[in-house]
Amino acid sequence: VSPAAVGQNIARLEAHLGVRLLNRTTRTLALTERGALYLAQVRHIERDLQRAQAAVTDLDATPEGRLRIASSTAFGRHALAPLLPSLQARFRRLAIELLLTDRSVDHAHEDVDVSIRIEPQLEEGLVARPIAQVPFVFCAAPSYL
Repeated sequence: VSPAAVGQNIARLEAHLGVRLLNRTTRTLALTERGALYLAQVRHIERDLQRAQAAVTDLDATPEGRLRIASSTAFGRHALAPLLPSLQARFRRLAIELLLTDRSVDHAHEDVDVSIRIEPQLEEGLVARPIAQVPFVFCAAPSYL
């Protein structure tokens, strides 16, 4: 793309948004504060589009790359960790990372692909789907009750 075309596209985007994204001089371009904020919000769009395209065109492809899974500490240690060796053996080109934490996870900043939680801990823009039901049993000694 030519520099003139880039300039025209940026000018159209600024007009559409109604804000100045770049400070321009004859020698430099610098992001404005709003430009930096906008860039931070749209930085992952290209990667998301590539994933979306791969999802619909490579349905029979073998999974590969890094898969970062977040889970609560106890569930991850006792339920997920024992399953990972067989998953890794089945999909050898998949690099699995398990993030075990009981705090809320910031998916975008921590680069987490999937969270498995007992209860929804969602930030805006994420989707939760139930994958299993976990029965809870409360126990106490008769003397305690």
